[in-house]
Amino acid sequence: MYNKKFLGVLTVLFGIGFVLLFTMFWACSSDIVSPIMVEGDLDDPIFTAVRGDVDDMVDSIIHNIHNPLTNPWGFPLDSSDLQDPDTDIWWGPMNPNDSSDYDYSDGWHTMYVIHLTASGSEIFYDSMSFLIDGRPLQNNFAGIDEIKYRGSYSLDNSTANEDITLDFLTRADISDVDTYVASASGTGEIIITRSYGQYGSDVTEEFDFDITFGEVELTRNFLFDWDYYSRVDGLIESNLTYTVETTNGDDTNIIQQDWIIEITLNGTIAEVKATYNNIQWTFDHSL
Repeated sequence: MYNKKFLGVLTVLFGIGFVLLFTMFWACSSDIVSPIMVEGDLDDPIFTAVRGDVDDMVDSIIHNIHNPLTNPWGFPLDSSDLQDPDTDIWWGPMNPNDSSDYDYSDGWHTMYVIHLTASGSEIFYDSMSFLIDGRPLQNNFAGIDEIKYRGSYSLDNSTANEDITLDFLTRADISDVDTYVASASGTGEIIITRSYGQYGSDVTEEFDFDITFGEVELTRNFLFDWDYYSRVDGLIESNLTYTVETTNGDDTNIIQQDWIIEITLNGTIAEVKATYNNIQWTFDHSL
């Protein structure tokens, strides 16, 4: 017959051992193991499906930072200026069926422009504020040191082969405009939808970019003021959700991919890292 006290000690020791073993097992199993990154092939169809739109995203963000810098030297205080085909403004020139409206209110210059074509339309709704020492100006923009830009652009275009819609929102705050190097920070969102037929199926692709950028610096070409810049530096980051929906009769298949896009701007080159799952593609994009 076993000693009851001895049995009690064994029971306690067994219990402690079980708890320690369980704790060690749980701790090990709860460790987060980072996936090993694999270098992607630039010819991989998974990557080529998104590369063109990633390139366009980079160009569009820089375009929307640079354009407000050039605008104080040609802002249309009269919307009739858009009728002049020689006017160098990004909303023009206007066609006979197009329309435009300019307004100034509470420090904001606002342009609303609609271009109509046989295949669709494009709409600009842009607001800008030009400031000196935090004070917005209605006219006479000489000496401004800051620009705030809030932009919205929509495109709807249909052809025999493809229907495209695009919505682009930008919010940019640009400082040090009165120096040789202006600095911009802000956010953007681009949603592109393409619908087309392929091998008897109806296909819809959607690209949804959620963008942030900080301390993007543009160095101006002194000879042309801000009409041209000599280099651009800084960081742009974006989450991209890419969705493909394919319908054939009653059957529908949906594929969704979540990407992380990191862009380092270095002079005239954008160094891009595009990551999906554990695969990372690295490439240079000329600005």
